[in-house]
Amino acid sequence: MALATSKIESENLTEDLVREISKEKNEPEWLLKQRLEAFYRIDKIDFGNFMYGLGITIDASSLNLEKINPKTSFQNQPASFNRADGTVVSDLHEAFKTHENLIKKYLSSVPDFENKLSVLHDAFWTRGLFIYVPRGVETTLPIKLTSIMTKTTLIENTLIVTEPLSKLTLIDVSESSEKAYGFRSQKIKIFAGESSKIEFSGFQNYSELVANISDRKAFLGKDASIDWIITDLGGSLTKSDVTTYLQGEGSSVKNIGLFLGNGNQQFDFNVKATHIAPHTSSDMLTKGALSGKSKSVYRGYIQIKDTASKSAGYQKADILLLSEDAEADPIPNLEIDNNDIEKCTHGATVGQIDRDKLFYMMSRGLSEKEATKKFVEGLFEPALSRIKVEAIQHHILKIIEAKLDKVVEEEV
Repeated sequence: MALATSKIESENLTEDLVREISKEKNEPEWLLKQRLEAFYRIDKIDFGNFMYGLGITIDASSLNLEKINPKTSFQNQPASFNRADGTVVSDLHEAFKTHENLIKKYLSSVPDFENKLSVLHDAFWTRGLFIYVPRGVETTLPIKLTSIMTKTTLIENTLIVTEPLSKLTLIDVSESSEKAYGFRSQKIKIFAGESSKIEFSGFQNYSELVANISDRKAFLGKDASIDWIITDLGGSLTKSDVTTYLQGEGSSVKNIGLFLGNGNQQFDFNVKATHIAPHTSSDMLTKGALSGKSKSVYRGYIQIKDTASKSAGYQKADILLLSEDAEADPIPNLEIDNNDIEKCTHGATVGQIDRDKLFYMMSRGLSEKEATKKFVEGLFEPALSRIKVEAIQHHILKIIEAKLDKVVEEEV
């Protein structure tokens, strides 16, 4: 893992480029300062998060930072529109004209100096989106965002602010052609006001030539809630972090993760819930299947701080191996600093298809391919049944079925 401590020596990633991006986007001085602070840390921070103990690693060889060129995504901007109810969906730089103080408040509130990938993102992001839902507004239709990988580099920020008593349903779709290649880095920060409700569905189906890094964070106020539904199917290397901070009393998070891998795909999942206030709850469920020589590392982490009395946490990961060469390493973890909690449990399973059950299904007229598909679909069903929005449930099932055909063809 020499990659983890090497310096970035690239003609594309320079301080001059940081300043050029900021000037091109006509950014305020405080944002340029924020970018430069991140840039100066790049060579001082390790990659991190790819080695987790003896024999537990993710192969990051497909992640070549020397080939990253932020200039390629200069013109790839999201559409902007305002809804009649006051909801704003805007290019982040355009939103500075009307919401700069609000954006500065939240975009500067949580600096990310966790690892080299994080600070690189903060220095060189070129594509931004701002979503704002006013007090008491419930978005009647889901807001759908599509990020299509057409360039070799895509580095994008999304800032979401929901005011008290509002509701937001958001569908985030990340796709590419089968031949697309390159590097994609995404950061999403969500700030949920008191009693607001957020349903976030993310679907990633990039080609197996794309390295995909995604870092999603939510900060919940009193009685606020968020439902994460994250489905990862594509990418050569997928690093997906989802962190929820339960800052307000009575806040809650439900996190459903689904993944399906084949070939040489690598998946690194990090799902966290930090309970800060009392009477908070977290419920995290991950289901996945792997074939070929694909590999996953799942790290689930629930932290209940000493200020979070009467809180409850639950996490479970179930992973099915469809081939002898596939590998899965679940690492569930609890950190409880409070003796007065409701409950906190975790569990993980890794296994192969039960051959007796497969034989039984085949004896009822199914082919081996059909029986294998049904078995995997049955694995995902408990997670899919938790999804409230029927349209999202059907959409996830549809894209899983398409990938599943490819996976089963590889193994049967």
